[in-house]
Amino acid sequence: MSEVDLKAKVQITGKIRALTGLSIGGSGGTLEIGGVDKPIIRNPLTNEPYIPGSSLKGKFRSLLEKYLGKELINEVSKNPLIRIHKCDDENEYLNCPVCILFGSSEKKNSKPSLLIVRDAFLQDGEVYSKQDLSEKGDLPFSEIKTETVIDRITAQAMPRDLE
Repeated sequence: MSEVDLKAKVQITGKIRALTGLSIGGSGGTLEIGGVDKPIIRNPLTNEPYIPGSSLKGKFRSLLEKYLGKELINEVSKNPLIRIHKCDDENEYLNCPVCILFGSSEKKNSKPSLLIVRDAFLQDGEVYSKQDLSEKGDLPFSEIKTETVIDRITAQAMPRDLE
């Protein structure tokens, strides 16, 4: 395994502005009658939604893989829709910006990520007032969207709520 010398630290900051609905979902954990199937991720202390750094990092990796035209394979998940780029050997890894920046989880060639992406939180005072929060009740900064899936064989409707 080759060593990496730290030559500099670069900090990039910015603001994310959602122009349309944005959903970064967590796992529901419990099944409730009339409950929400896919709740959004929230800060447990403030109940405000946030974007986890891991979600942003995954999006950055995906965009870089697409931009560089990297081959995507499906060896990391049983889901055929989840594909990721990975380098097979040390030489390939050393010439790959994606693997150098984001690391590699390959068992025989595991490398740490050089990129740290922090959680993105709402900024105080820009988005809401205390009155907005009290009117929203248990689900501030969100809306409930009802979807209906139709079974193709029985034609039975199966509605579900998404936060």
